[in-house]
Amino acid sequence: MENAHIRAIMEDASGRIWCSTNKGISCYIAVKNSFYNYGRWDGVPIVGFMSGSVTHDYDGNIYFGSLNGLCRFNPEMVLAKREAPSAIMTGLRIFVPISERKVRKR
Repeated sequence: MENAHIRAIMEDASGRIWCSTNKGISCYIAVKNSFYNYGRWDGVPIVGFMSGSVTHDYDGNIYFGSLNGLCRFNPEMVLAKREAPSAIMTGLRIFVPISERKVRKR
């Protein structure tokens, strides 16, 4: 979990636990014993979540209240998109300090 200061907690329809914290939103998946964290880079406002300010609607969306308004998301959509991008190496440079370079004689 990204931050231990929990502002609000909500369980979704699949039994996952969602928490708003001082550093974003975290999701605990019990069967994996894992947390997934969402923050500024995921579009989550990381400051200003209000204590106890959470609800859900009939479509499964979860709403966390913040000083800037509501943060709404559908847990099924968020987790479905959560994949690490492939890494591609396009080049490699090795730098050797001048003091370690050997001068070649021609």
